[in-house]
Amino acid sequence: MINQIWILIGKKLGGEASPEELLELEELLKQGGEDQYPLSLLEDIWKIENHLPVTENLEDKWSAFEKEITKLS
Repeated sequence: MINQIWILIGKKLGGEASPEELLELEELLKQGGEDQYPLSLLEDIWKIENHLPVTENLEDKWSAFEKEITKLS
């Protein structure tokens, strides 16, 4: 059940969920109880993460991190 929820959430956030899948997701979330993140929170995080400008390349950050770690060794 948990895997299916995450698959459906991914489809919903990616705009790929069918109306039937959206209904299934809604039902699964109702059954999940209090231990699950509210879908609205996940949607907000998705929107924020996909609209932030990328200021630096991740590989450049990783290289800088590795250089600093090497200095400490």
